[in-house]
Amino acid sequence: EQQVVVYNSKIAFIVNIKAYTKILRTPEDLNVFIINFGEDTSKVQTFRNDGYYVLANDIDCSGYTYPNQTRMLGMSSNQIDSNCGFVGTFDGQGHTISNLKAPKGGLFLIIGNGAVIKNVGFKDAVLDTSKDNDKFVLATYIYAADISNIFISSSSLIFSFNVFKA
Repeated sequence: EQQVVVYNSKIAFIVNIKAYTKILRTPEDLNVFIINFGEDTSKVQTFRNDGYYVLANDIDCSGYTYPNQTRMLGMSSNQIDSNCGFVGTFDGQGHTISNLKAPKGGLFLIIGNGAVIKNVGFKDAVLDTSKDNDKFVLATYIYAADISNIFISSSSLIFSFNVFKA
């Protein structure tokens, strides 16, 4: 939140403005988190997606397939810069994302140092994966991030996160 001063010809007003990088209202808006670098693993290691993202309402992803993200192509955690991936803030404001067909790697794929994910429920998540080890809804790798007030339900088996302290 930022304070700005707005002037007219006679008086100045102090106005509080809260700026968001993107307000998410529809399933398609979740595409802002897609990482797709094809075979170029060096780009995956340096990608940073920061900013302040907020859910404006509940999002029902029924009938919508969230596109597959690029996997780390067999790279181990020590080959990934812990500051890469999603390093911004995602605030669900208490809303839910239902029927999300999570791709390989989950919604964010990598959640890096300093990221904040909070106040969101994933209801009836569907794991759209062909490999048994790709069963993640939120992310495959989570580093030193602030993850709070998250609820995930799914009829599929969900693996726990790989959590690393930086």
